[in-house]
Amino acid sequence: MTSPKIILPEKGKENILITSALPYVNNVPHLGNVVGSVLSADVFSRFSKLRGRPTLYICGTDEYGTATETKALETGQTPQELCDEFHAKHKAVYDWFEIGFDYFGRTTTQQQTDIAQDIFTKLYKSALHSSHSVKRRTISPSLQIDLSREHVQNLTVATTMRAETSATSAAVFLIPSSLSTLIAS
Repeated sequence: MTSPKIILPEKGKENILITSALPYVNNVPHLGNVVGSVLSADVFSRFSKLRGRPTLYICGTDEYGTATETKALETGQTPQELCDEFHAKHKAVYDWFEIGFDYFGRTTTQQQTDIAQDIFTKLYKSALHSSHSVKRRTISPSLQIDLSREHVQNLTVATTMRAETSATSAAVFLIPSSLSTLIAS
């Protein structure tokens, strides 16, 4: 078995990191998912690589959330069994379309958990975040999702800022205040 190619940032070059929306594991992807989610990122990845830019295109299945639990209950599987089944199905579909991910992973791996926690901890400890307490707010009037429920009360929202431009990035983390207090100690 060959070792996977490790793509690292190259000093002095325009390094490109590409990701596309992570699909939930509650269904098999169809053409609309491919066209609407991963195809444009794949085209840009190929273009960047042809230009000689160090490029890393990553994606993977999102295996957390209510959609996973609901589908597992419907199918009589454990969430892990469902995730294993649909990760393989997603990978097979993307392979069939010859989508050129450099890495197609899973949100439930220990490596992904460690990386996400490391990024959050560094952001939390830096001056590149802000926190706001939310006592009551409806996210969607049509769904009537209320943030004042006990399990999400007093969320801390951390947004990253690009220091050189002061532009807010696309990453937004919603974490319970109890977790932010734990990390701070």
